[in-house]
Amino acid sequence: LVAMPHPVFGSDFPIFLFSDTPHGVKKVVNALESSNATNNKKRHLEHLDSKGNLRPLSLDMGRDVWIEYEGQGTNSAVCGEAPLKLTKLTREHFQKNAFSRMRVPLAAQVLSNTMVRMIDEVTVDKPEKNLLYEPFRRLCVEMDRFFDIMNGRQSKGYDNIKAVDAKELRELGEVMEWFEAWHTSVHTDPKFGHVDDRKSAFLPEECWYDLQSIVKGVTALS
Repeated sequence: LVAMPHPVFGSDFPIFLFSDTPHGVKKVVNALESSNATNNKKRHLEHLDSKGNLRPLSLDMGRDVWIEYEGQGTNSAVCGEAPLKLTKLTREHFQKNAFSRMRVPLAAQVLSNTMVRMIDEVTVDKPEKNLLYEPFRRLCVEMDRFFDIMNGRQSKGYDNIKAVDAKELRELGEVMEWFEAWHTSVHTDPKFGHVDDRKSAFLPEECWYDLQSIVKGVTALS
């Protein structure tokens, strides 16, 4: 349900019901946390890489990239005598507790262009590692774009959505097409047959519904 008639004024004044962007982003990150190998929850996110191989997606993958990136000494630069930090990522982004799971900035920073850049750096000239992180990288690209569009981030070339033919809506549609293709492959591609519950290889239904309702609601309001 995205819209319903106003209980008093009828269908001429519809009421739109959809989730908010911050909660949508947090739910995606929570799904990644649930997909960690050490987590006993029933979530095992997987996606096909460009070679047709199943690859895992988890919050631990982002943590491992961050640790390796820091280990290369690329997370800070020397400015005079003091180190100048180049990313906002910390252990708090990956070692979650009840409080940190509720913090939108932490979730948005995990699935950001910063993570994409770190992945590119630690996988350069490493073809197999590049393929391993390819789906996780793409998830970060799409969620970063989703978050930037919904926030009208002008530094990224986006603005408030003012018309149904706005480029922002077109790009939101492209983001949803990627998720829809993932959703479809989980349920139809035989390579996912090894999963006892195919649904566990994709986002939780509530999370998937929220992402769809946000895009459909914003489109309807335009």
